[in-house]
Amino acid sequence: MTPKSILAPISGGSGSEAALETALIAAGLFQAHVEVLHARVDANDAVPVMAEGISGAVVDQLIDSLETQAKERAAAARKLYEWRCLGGAQKGLASGVTTAFKEVIGRPYDCVGRAGRLFDLLVVERFGESESGDYPLILEAALFDSGRPVLLAPQTAAASLGRQVAVAWNDTGEAAAALGAALPFLVQAEAVTLMTVRDHCDADPAEVVQYLARHEVAAKVRTLEPDHRAVGEQILEEATTAGADLLVMGAYGHSRLREFILGGVTRSVVQEAGLPVLMAR
Repeated sequence: MTPKSILAPISGGSGSEAALETALIAAGLFQAHVEVLHARVDANDAVPVMAEGISGAVVDQLIDSLETQAKERAAAARKLYEWRCLGGAQKGLASGVTTAFKEVIGRPYDCVGRAGRLFDLLVVERFGESESGDYPLILEAALFDSGRPVLLAPQTAAASLGRQVAVAWNDTGEAAAALGAALPFLVQAEAVTLMTVRDHCDADPAEVVQYLARHEVAAKVRTLEPDHRAVGEQILEEATTAGADLLVMGAYGHSRLREFILGGVTRSVVQEAGLPVLMAR
C-alpha cells in the first residue's frame, strides 16, 4: 500500500530534526500527509513510581523538575515543526505534502502504539547516548503495537531516501512483511540489492527476484559469506558498500511480561545504522 499518511513522533531531543526531515522526504515520494506527534509525560503519573520511600518535599521537587523538562521538550518539538513545516526553514514542502502537529498527554510509547494503527507508516527518531526516559521505548511500541511498518531515521538526516535500496532477506515472515511494506519504495528505486547471508537463508533468492520482477522491480542478489562478525554488522557494511540510502529488513523480537525485547540482529542494526531502516513484522 502506498503510504498516504505518515506519523512522525518526535521528542524535542537531538534526533527530532532528522526524524522530521526523513518523514518529509518520505512524504514527498508519495504525496502523503505527515502528522507530527509529541507525547508529553504527565509528571504526576511518572513520579510515584520513581519516588517510593522519598519524602513529600523531594517528591514535589521531582514533579516540578519533570514538569519543567516536559514543557521544554514540548516547546522544542513545536518550534521545530513550525520552523520546518510552516515556513521558518524557508525550504517549503514537496508538492502534495501536507502536515499537522498534535500534542497529547501520556506515556509516549502508549500514545505512539495506539495512534500509529491509523497511519500507513511510522517514522521514529534515533536517540543520543545521553538521552533516556520513555522515548527510547517508542521504537518497540511502534514495531510491536501499531501493526504498521516503521522507518527508523538516522541521527543525521540523509540527503536522499530510497534511491539505492538494500533488502536483507532470510525467508521469514518478518522479512516478507518488510519486503511488502517496502514495495512503494522499491518500485521508485534506481537500484535494489537483495542481500542474504549463506546458511542463514534456506530459500533460493532467485524466487524473491522473480517476485519483485512481477512488480517491475529489478533486483540484483548479493550473497554474504558468514564470518566472525555478527549478521547485523555484515548487513550494515554491505548496505553501506552498495551506497544504499535505505535498508529494508524484518524486525525480530519476543515478549516478556508485556515488554517487547528486540532480537539480536534487529538490535544490532538499530544501534549502529547510519542510514534509514525500514522494518516490519
